[in-house]
Amino acid sequence: IRQPGVHIVQRGKISTDESDAVCFRSGILPAFLKGRNFITDAEIALSNVAPNVNINGAWKSTNTDDSTHFDPNEIPVPSDAQIFRKRVGEIYFGDSNAIILTKQVVYLTRGQGKRGFSVESDAMLKEMCEKLCSAMGWKFSVLEAGRLSFKEQVDGVRHASVLLGMHGANLINSMFAPARGHLIELFPYGFNHNMYVDGLGSGLSYDNYTLVTEPIPHPLLSKFEGNLYECQRKSNDCKVYYRADGRRSNLTQSDLNSIETLVRNAIERLNPLIIQ
Repeated sequence: IRQPGVHIVQRGKISTDESDAVCFRSGILPAFLKGRNFITDAEIALSNVAPNVNINGAWKSTNTDDSTHFDPNEIPVPSDAQIFRKRVGEIYFGDSNAIILTKQVVYLTRGQGKRGFSVESDAMLKEMCEKLCSAMGWKFSVLEAGRLSFKEQVDGVRHASVLLGMHGANLINSMFAPARGHLIELFPYGFNHNMYVDGLGSGLSYDNYTLVTEPIPHPLLSKFEGNLYECQRKSNDCKVYYRADGRRSNLTQSDLNSIETLVRNAIERLNPLIIQ
């Protein structure tokens, strides 16, 4: 039985070798493992006071509002997430100090894997971010998860203040970023999901933006009288189509302007928190 900590199981490797197994005497498991990685302080307190009370249920972000603007000082950061960050730092980097925010924007991408931008749009987004960061005295970098080891991926974001990227598994790395950093999630036209809100609940502030270019309507859309939500809720084919798994997304100038505004606003909000 292993000690509490962060354990990495090799992807795709299944065997009876005990070195590949992760076994604990006890554990706390969220009801929806795919989209929720941390327990809020309120839930921990409730479980301690009333362990028999059922606290399972849909998790609702406390960080979002209609304006999608936030005060970074008021972002709730779960103790669970801070302990996780500390242990990752100890295990992989020999550093038990709290990770700090730095003037860095990181673009999280799958490269030319599924659900990304066309080559031209990808280049446009990078150029915009590079120019904006340079003008505001920040650094900009690109993290393509598929080309890096786990440790390299974590190291690429663990001091980044602002992260952005298209909806997808590449955004999982946001939970390794410093508390009260900022995540900007980009969605293809007609698709939305709350999986990565607040950096998977790790204590980041959050914005999202949906691209304006509408694809050819899915054949089933007319069956639902043009209701995208109902089409995706009742048809997996419809959901996958609008999630853009099978095509590259293109950015318009309007998209770029809106994304630039989100990045600029995040930088301006976070500047007072960064000591350099």
